[in-house]
Amino acid sequence: MTIRHLFIFKTVCEEESITGAAGKLFMTQPAVSHAVAELEGEAGTPLFDRVGRKIRLNRRGELIYEKACTVLEVYGDLQKSMKDLEHRLALRIGSSITIANFWLPGLIRKFTDAFGSIQVRVTVDSARSIARCLEDSEIDLALIEGASYQEKFESIPFSSYRVIPLCSRKYMEERLRPAAAERAGGDREKTGKMAGKLVLPAKALSGESLLLREKGSAIRDVLDGAMLQQDLELPASWVSVNSQSLISAAVSGLGITFLPDIMAEEFLKNGSLVTFEIEGVELRNENHLAIPRGRYLSAPMKGFVELVTGGEKNQAFYNAAPVLR
Repeated sequence: MTIRHLFIFKTVCEEESITGAAGKLFMTQPAVSHAVAELEGEAGTPLFDRVGRKIRLNRRGELIYEKACTVLEVYGDLQKSMKDLEHRLALRIGSSITIANFWLPGLIRKFTDAFGSIQVRVTVDSARSIARCLEDSEIDLALIEGASYQEKFESIPFSSYRVIPLCSRKYMEERLRPAAAERAGGDREKTGKMAGKLVLPAKALSGESLLLREKGSAIRDVLDGAMLQQDLELPASWVSVNSQSLISAAVSGLGITFLPDIMAEEFLKNGSLVTFEIEGVELRNENHLAIPRGRYLSAPMKGFVELVTGGEKNQAFYNAAPVLR
């Protein structure tokens, strides 16, 4: 028994005629008769009383008719729902913390303006946690900092930022500059240069109080990676998942923190924090839009991708979802 059998049976019941049902369904009379006979064979009993050219439901047929109508109504609702299924589901977006602070709100606003009927659910966590959510299909798309997750996902870079060292002016003048002058060993030329932009060798950081993000965050990953290239592993005095607490600690003169330049702009401008350079080291994180390879891109997902990338199509990214190529 199939939906087709039930649909033909229902039409015959309503027309009270094989001929009438065949005309309404644009089928031949033998095809309609055959479908009814198959249904009766499965039921193990006649479902109609045949009177001349007319046929009428018997009591057994009435039971089947009631259930067939219910099944066909549910089937019809399912068909209608499937037509706009993609637009009935919430778009689940995961974002690492820095992106959520500085890029995500604007992107969500643009998406809401373009796809007002689509509900958006956002998860904000460390880059490592968001990557895990994406792997486990708990989210549809991820906005992740850093390059360490590119092997797992298909991704498009859409922006970047520098990670810079920050400390209070007092900490710099009382600890960093005197230590730098001591390393210069009385060299007046070097000491004179240090009066301006301070440049420290990476190894000088190992003796300082460091206020760092937690391991697994993109900011910490880029710092640890750069220090490993210098054969250094820096111990942290503070570890926090909250960048604002690290800024507060640095402003209070408790040590050096490493945070995105866009996060530090206000504090550098008002002088509550200062920065310096690390000799031969530039810390930069690239922001990526990522999906697992082979995952289907729904229309809302595709719309969000194009908003993030400014409408530019990245063929490698779309190859991950061949349905939309």
